[in-house]
Amino acid sequence: MPSDSTTPIIFISYAHKDDPFKPAGGEVDWLEYVLEFLRPGETTGRYTVWVDLTMMGSANWEPEIEQKLRACDIFILLVSRRSMASKYILNKELPIVRERDARGEPIRIYPVLLTPTPMVGLDNVRDKNIRPRDATPLSGFSGHDRDAQMSKIADEIAKLADAIAASGGPPAGGVSSDTPERASPGQLLVDIGHLPETPYKSLIGRDTELARLDAVWVDRNVNILSLVAEGGAGKSALVNEWLTRLRAENYRGADCVLGYSFYSQGLSERATSADEFLNWALAKLGVKLETNSASAKGEAIAEALMTRRARLVLDGVEPLQHGPGPQAGQLKDQGLRALLRRFAAAPHRAGHSLIVLTSRLAVADIQRFKAGAAPVVDVGKLSDEAGAELLRDNGVWGVDRELKAASRDFGGHPLALTLLASYLGETQNGDVRRRDRIRGLLADADNPRHDHARRVMESYEREWLAGQPTSLAILHLVGLFDRPASGDCLSALRAKPAIPGLTDAVVDLSDEQWRRRALARVAVAVARRPIWP
Repeated sequence: MPSDSTTPIIFISYAHKDDPFKPAGGEVDWLEYVLEFLRPGETTGRYTVWVDLTMMGSANWEPEIEQKLRACDIFILLVSRRSMASKYILNKELPIVRERDARGEPIRIYPVLLTPTPMVGLDNVRDKNIRPRDATPLSGFSGHDRDAQMSKIADEIAKLADAIAASGGPPAGGVSSDTPERASPGQLLVDIGHLPETPYKSLIGRDTELARLDAVWVDRNVNILSLVAEGGAGKSALVNEWLTRLRAENYRGADCVLGYSFYSQGLSERATSADEFLNWALAKLGVKLETNSASAKGEAIAEALMTRRARLVLDGVEPLQHGPGPQAGQLKDQGLRALLRRFAAAPHRAGHSLIVLTSRLAVADIQRFKAGAAPVVDVGKLSDEAGAELLRDNGVWGVDRELKAASRDFGGHPLALTLLASYLGETQNGDVRRRDRIRGLLADADNPRHDHARRVMESYEREWLAGQPTSLAILHLVGLFDRPASGDCLSALRAKPAIPGLTDAVVDLSDEQWRRRALARVAVAVARRPIWP
């Protein structure tokens, strides 16, 4: 039995009319019939079956289907007069898998004939060996014989899956010469404990970005994907959600999944060099290197990634970059620069590794690869629809038109919209129309999106916290942090002697008074999220 890291994925393509909700007399639910014979192999870990019925409600269905088509190892097409009349199957699904097949990617197209189908329909798949043998439809067999035929088909699919898992691709004829083997034998290596925790109930409005992350995993031309946005836009939450979804599918063929953040978890403390990361990554990848050269370490990590099917997430790279100025975005750390430059320049290949990094600034050192191997995606703005959904999810009410307008008014910035939802909930009964209580838009040529969050916070201070010096002091304390503030740091700040103009109102609070005020009012609204970008 293959290990989790090499479990092949089976995509089932079918016509929905061949999957009737309530089959009439003599009618067969063909999808369920086929799935019944494939389930034993899935239960024992030989392969994973994906069918569109497993998509969650509210899913952006077309990008998800395309991602699965580009990631699957076996494409089972349930052939019938109905499926061969489906424009979506003929114009979307089949062209994608045939393109992969033509490029030599690991993909097997496996047609199963369900019912009598006109020759003009069969011509779409006649170049493949159709099952049952001699293109005899399953419907033409009696009950017992039909089950026997389908059992043979399921056994053959299991053997194909075993061959794919063992070799890293389909048997002869389906693998290009530059396709590497998949994971070496052994357990899948996963270490993402160095990534920050991101407290959120649900990730809103990121379907496009999640689909992009899925797509680059199977795009042989992309080695590094940069997700760039200001603080508070939800970059870390996005990659955490992506990894959570991947975990449910055994990380889709990866043999190694690593994650590292250049911020200390939950604190504003940040890395000043990549030395700790470089040593950690070398150990995880099993690379022994007798040198103290940071550049040599970075090069060695890149070389190791080139031989594997790995996912490496680098979160919060900006502490190791130069800020605004003539060197904006350039890396200050030679080791990380060597790693990213070398890996961005790695030859394109199927079954490649992928680095996903998040930062407030695009990494200038790999800028020349932006149009190819190292694209940059700005994730700092939600669409009007996604922003409206975020507001609604956070308790704001109003007609859809007003919610979309509110999202647009605040630049679609996730942090500003989250703060706006808290403000409206606390002071305006959640009514989106009352956002006009916040001062009008101000031009900020350097960072226009930052001002959206500032406007909300000014309204907190002017209206909600007017005459509440203790709550206002707590708000200011939390605002000192660009990551969730730890209890120890806040305790140190509110200790005597008071910091004039900042902690005067909180130094004499008992622990019970502090908890009651902080948790019951200010912290619930904003303390779990960074306030200033």
